[in-house]
Amino acid sequence: MIKLKTFEKIIEAIKKQQEKELKFCKALDEMVDGNFVPEMSVDILMALLDCLQDIFDDKNDWINWWLYEKDFGKDKKMKAYYKDKTEIKLDTAEDLYKFLITNMQE
Repeated sequence: MIKLKTFEKIIEAIKKQQEKELKFCKALDEMVDGNFVPEMSVDILMALLDCLQDIFDDKNDWINWWLYEKDFGKDKKMKAYYKDKTEIKLDTAEDLYKFLITNMQE
């Protein structure tokens, strides 16, 4: 099993890399007028996400949803709910980790 601290470290590394690449792309966009979109680390990021999905048996794609739809937990309007309509707290990487651990398939 992956430890919480390791999970949080991976999530933070993905976030930082994406922020750096976005900043780079914006700077580059001024030079090439939107005609160039570099994908410098997409392969390694996808491999990390695949690993996390395998570790947590994340068949419902919660990790990708949290990273990209909920914007690393920052989008407070984006919410998820249990079947009984109770809100799932997913504001931090720790919240996501706990949810994934609790709902892992056996």
